[in-house]
Amino acid sequence: MEVDVLPVKDSEIDEVIQMITIVAKDELRFPEEALFEYNRPERISKNIIMSARDRENRSLLGVLACLPPEGGVMTILWLIVSPEYRKHGIGSILLDAACGIAINSGCHKIKLTTNSKEAVNFYKKKGMIIEGVLKNHWWHMDFWSMGKFLNKER
Repeated sequence: MEVDVLPVKDSEIDEVIQMITIVAKDELRFPEEALFEYNRPERISKNIIMSARDRENRSLLGVLACLPPEGGVMTILWLIVSPEYRKHGIGSILLDAACGIAINSGCHKIKLTTNSKEAVNFYKKKGMIIEGVLKNHWWHMDFWSMGKFLNKER
């Protein structure tokens, strides 16, 4: 399967929010109030949002949402792959896209938080390190804080 990673169009925002909501609720166990807050269209549209789509049939395979860079650091808010397309390299393609956006924006680091042990293992394989564990954090859930330096200079 060939994959295109492109900026999300305004007409695609609802589809993106739906994917984020399904995965965050069903798999990550995010509470309703968290999903409502994060996925308001006016809030999410301020982020850098990319979608991974099948080049042939244009189906949505995954979503990447990042905050605009601040102080040389880009924060990934969501990196989600549709369950039926996992283990096909889509997550790697989206993470590589995030790193490319960060580098092109002059960032020296990319970071994220996750509450998924499976995601921690994925990000470690991609060169990210655990920078901390946030106990009883957002919505009383435990999270890992992870990061990756994008160049050798610190």
